[in-house]
Amino acid sequence: MAAIVGEGDWMWGLQLPVQTLTRTLVDPWEDEAGVADLVAVARTADRLGAGFV
Repeated sequence: MAAIVGEGDWMWGLQLPVQTLTRTLVDPWEDEAGVADLVAVARTADRLGAGFV
């Protein structure tokens, strides 16, 4: 499998508990989060250089 980043480079990203339904890691806002909230998080992460959400 080919690397997706160059040697010595790094990539960051995140996965929200609201997406995975991980109750042990959930923040209070995620109980009410909807599609618009996830889109806002994804757009912000993309703007800040995240490799994945």
